[in-house]
Amino acid sequence: MTLPKTDDFVLPTWRQRLARSLHLHRSKAEAKYFQLATYCNEHGVQNRTVVFRGFAPNSNTFWCISEANCAKVDSLRRHADAQICWYFAKTREQYRLSVQATIQDGNAFEQASRINVWQNISESARLSFFAQAPESWLAEGDKSTPPANFVVLAFQVNQVDYLQLTEPHQRYLAIDDGVSWTERAIPA
Repeated sequence: MTLPKTDDFVLPTWRQRLARSLHLHRSKAEAKYFQLATYCNEHGVQNRTVVFRGFAPNSNTFWCISEANCAKVDSLRRHADAQICWYFAKTREQYRLSVQATIQDGNAFEQASRINVWQNISESARLSFFAQAPESWLAEGDKSTPPANFVVLAFQVNQVDYLQLTEPHQRYLAIDDGVSWTERAIPA
């Protein structure tokens, strides 16, 4: 994935809305949680709650984290297309995002973002990735570098269905055509 140059990157309207929603809900821990739906051949569609870990610089890609050997990572390795639903209770907004997932598990290109995300998560979140490590290693080990089982799930957004659920309801559909974003109002 190539990221646009800083001077060329402009936040699309949906991203400005999402930034505002996150800001208005910053005191609410649950605002960082969103629903991720993936597909797996054996079980069909699976839904789970994950934690937002920020946006990649100068892009519409955002992150969450996971252990490398979990079901969602396996599903995304097989089917990179996924759906995300994010609801903000205070402002009664819902974002339905169609995304393409990339699993950043340690190659040279991805290492910088893995380390960035790793260093910005809490100590308790970092320690959860060392649950299988011996206690002596936990006490003395290098916790500044992510372990092999730590992966960053990067979600490149390609469509956003935004709903404002106050009266009157408003709905907008934004689509990335590969060059720019277009948005249109949809009757609610």
